[in-house]
Amino acid sequence: ASSRDGQFFVKANAENRIEIYQREKGQLVPRCELRDEPLICQLSWSRYGRCLIQRAGDTIALRSLDESRPQSLFADLKARQMAIANESEILVVGGSKSAIVWDLKSSRALDRIRYPAGLELQRLAVSRDGSRVALGLSNARQTYFRMRLWTRDNPTQLRMMDRCRTKVHSLDFSPDGSCLIGAGANQRLLRWSVKTGRMLESRAGLLDASGVVRYSPNGSMIASTNRDGMITLSDAKTGKIIRHLTAHPGKVQTLEFSPDGRSLASGGGWDSTVLLHDVRTGAVARRLLGHEGPIRSLCFDESGERLISTSTDASILIWDLPGFLTGKNQQVNNRKEFEKTWKRLADRFGEQAWLAEWALVGDGKRNVSCMTEKLRY
Repeated sequence: ASSRDGQFFVKANAENRIEIYQREKGQLVPRCELRDEPLICQLSWSRYGRCLIQRAGDTIALRSLDESRPQSLFADLKARQMAIANESEILVVGGSKSAIVWDLKSSRALDRIRYPAGLELQRLAVSRDGSRVALGLSNARQTYFRMRLWTRDNPTQLRMMDRCRTKVHSLDFSPDGSCLIGAGANQRLLRWSVKTGRMLESRAGLLDASGVVRYSPNGSMIASTNRDGMITLSDAKTGKIIRHLTAHPGKVQTLEFSPDGRSLASGGGWDSTVLLHDVRTGAVARRLLGHEGPIRSLCFDESGERLISTSTDASILIWDLPGFLTGKNQQVNNRKEFEKTWKRLADRFGEQAWLAEWALVGDGKRNVSCMTEKLRY
């Protein structure tokens, strides 16, 4: 997970160790190393990276970057999911029977959302300003599904969303909070009006059985994954298909728009690849290789110039997008520069090693004799 400004990122590895890094002078240096016994399931940053929120098993904890031990929260909740509002410091943590809306600034609970009797949480989403929370609920056998909406203006009443009879795998609010979209297990793209709760759209043929849906930053487009491992861009208001994007040979695991909305990053499952798509033309601008397992999550920094990708292989990679998109990678022009670049291949944090590799590959003919000499020994 990465902080919004791209200055900090965190990695949880298979040894249940959390490592926090801070970017200084173009390099990644360790900020601190934290250990825990429970397996870390989910990590996220508060706004501006002031604190780290972690979900380990069914427990939630907050960490300050200057503290070695976490502050446990909601011990009685048995947390299943969590989400943070992008434009406010509102944390929503969903348990099996209830959810808590927490203000990170004041460190107090704004509300406790109790689900209707007999229903458990399957999916949740929070609007950008933290004023609305969508809950996908089902019975224990998952034969009965309902959508509910919590609003800050009327926190005591959970509003029912219209005509949801299927499990929802992915939820996302429009940037202005007026609409909610979901990826139904029946392979339909669902869209509701937040004001009325009515379903505005139920489109078939655009999703796979566990699809992903995302609004573009300006709310004009919806990106969705389909059964063929492709991505569909459609008009958010009319539902008209704008274009199909060639994506991955298998399932698309995750999607993320760049902050300016011009690029769309997608993470593959079978091919373990990250693709950068030009939203305007639909072309694949860059194919990023390096992970050895399915892509778990993608996150752009606030400037949109770096992309952070995580994978089930317990790796996290940071991609310098201006260099990759324009092809203006560092050049190795002489033997002295080659020696410096070669040493950077051993960078323990990975970023400098990847940049060095691309610099060497960028002019393979010029560097082949030097690389042959190094590999010979």
